[in-house]
Amino acid sequence: MVLIAATSAAFFIFTVSLCLIGHAGLALFFPNGAIKNIWIRYFLAMTLGLSVVITIMVILGTINFFSFWAITGTLFITLVSAGILLLAKQESFSWKNGAQPLAVLFVLLCFGISVSIHPVGLWDDTMYHLPMVRYYLEQTGFACAEMLRFPLFPQNMDILFGLGFLLYGANTVYGEVFIQLLASLPLLLTMFGIIAASSRYMGTSCPGFLGAVMLLFLKPITIVLGFAYIDYGMMLFCWSALLCLALSIDSAEESERRCLLVLAGFFSGMAMGTKYFGLVSIGLSGLLYLCVTRNFRSTFWYGVITFTVGSWWYIRAWLISGDPFHPAGGQYAGYFLWNAQDLLLQTAEQGMHGVEKNIMNIWPALQKAGVGILAMTPLMVFRWKSLSTGVKLIALSSIAYFFFWFFVTQVERYIQPALPPLVFLIVYSAWTLLVRRRELPKGYQILVIVLFAIALVYTGYERKNELDDWERYQYPKESISLMDRANELSPQYGGKLLQLGFENLIYYFHGTAFGDHFGRFRYRDFLENPPVIENNLSVETYSDSLRETPPISLKKVLKTMEKQNCRMLAINTDIFRFDLNLYQRYFVIQKRTPHGLLLTIKDGDLPRR
Repeated sequence: MVLIAATSAAFFIFTVSLCLIGHAGLALFFPNGAIKNIWIRYFLAMTLGLSVVITIMVILGTINFFSFWAITGTLFITLVSAGILLLAKQESFSWKNGAQPLAVLFVLLCFGISVSIHPVGLWDDTMYHLPMVRYYLEQTGFACAEMLRFPLFPQNMDILFGLGFLLYGANTVYGEVFIQLLASLPLLLTMFGIIAASSRYMGTSCPGFLGAVMLLFLKPITIVLGFAYIDYGMMLFCWSALLCLALSIDSAEESERRCLLVLAGFFSGMAMGTKYFGLVSIGLSGLLYLCVTRNFRSTFWYGVITFTVGSWWYIRAWLISGDPFHPAGGQYAGYFLWNAQDLLLQTAEQGMHGVEKNIMNIWPALQKAGVGILAMTPLMVFRWKSLSTGVKLIALSSIAYFFFWFFVTQVERYIQPALPPLVFLIVYSAWTLLVRRRELPKGYQILVIVLFAIALVYTGYERKNELDDWERYQYPKESISLMDRANELSPQYGGKLLQLGFENLIYYFHGTAFGDHFGRFRYRDFLENPPVIENNLSVETYSDSLRETPPISLKKVLKTMEKQNCRMLAINTDIFRFDLNLYQRYFVIQKRTPHGLLLTIKDGDLPRR
């Protein structure tokens, strides 16, 4: 109960702070009376507040001030300044207009808490998101974590996660839970944004509630629900940017159009700085915005703002590796940590997802991704002539990204940027075709909200039941115990560990862990005769080849450990073969599980091979 109370209280305080900062930003840049729709105003304020906090943390990390006092002090000053600005602008809160949006936000936050309070450990979170945040805190800045798989990816959401460890300390349950709350927040705001868009474009929030529930039940959303993944952040910023572009087109006031376009550029930059697929999404939206409006001047400034806000991570990657899109551009910009074989293997892994990329396979692709409901999207054809230009932009942009996803990579999570706008379009089309009225009687409105709350409670309950069987998300706990034992031995053997086959358990070791399928300490480099990576190689073939190769080379293992001054070794015995008798000449078995071994160098200097 103490855990729930402490993290929930901090989460609510943080959210209120975002609301104040965001409203101050809107009051500063928007003319009085702009954004009359209260739902839209709260949505933009919350998203803007989140964007400002992330931007502040990125700036501080860039100048090596990524520490508790620097970040909390700066955020406190920002919050106080926001309060002073709101008072100076004489911004007042109207309970009559704002009570319902705030009540919905409160319900959404409670739902976020219910699905986020549990241990970490899905895969990417413990493989590189959480270890990267911890590493930055140790370095008080954005040093390149070369031992991790993706050290140079855009990292806006990863940086936000740092608040959890800053407040509660690294490797603490409180910090982990708070990070998962922060990871869930963008999903909650996205759901709120669908309701806001419904209120603005349909004159009633009721269809938006149905759309929010529809989004929540889609497989690409549920598979990472409550875990420290960054995808929700990308989805929120893409949806916010696209909605602002649509609102700017449909706005009747020139000053409001300009301000909305600035916000769209800001949110696009945040999406660009969160994930590479965010860059694709906002790039398509910007291109289609130009096609729809034919306003080169507005599109130019939209692009300038986007690039200014979102380019930092790409510049950083270029300065460190020579490749602004590391590791994807290695073939053209030169390889850094990855090599050509790594990229081939990654391409093969991406190709395992989905169905054959044939236009006739769209329905099977939707089914396999768990988004079959999107087959209702063509309903908007019947309302196309009545759609505003902004809504048409939403439709064209989301459909364009969907086809990018279909033909490039059908990983379920990567379709997320298209889901909020497509869900909105579905409920928009269905509502206007079937209901044909702008506002429902109050009794029906209450019923819709009650059903919305029931759906949230049901989802939270089902998620809790899934998480009770925790081992379905992790290696068996015996393998985590290898890392626990390594932590106990760190004072004696140092804080470095070479691991082979436990890449998603890196976070559980509190020191520096080396080893992955890709990058500087790739597993195949430790094999006597590594498998040849060919252009047509599948991941299944590669995985099978690992078991067919000769044992791990003791010589290569010892050479790497000597070079890295590493004295502990963890091996996944389900994946790799080796001669244990030979290894025992140089190592002591410290922990044995059904799935692996923890070995330490025998007392004395590292043997030279």
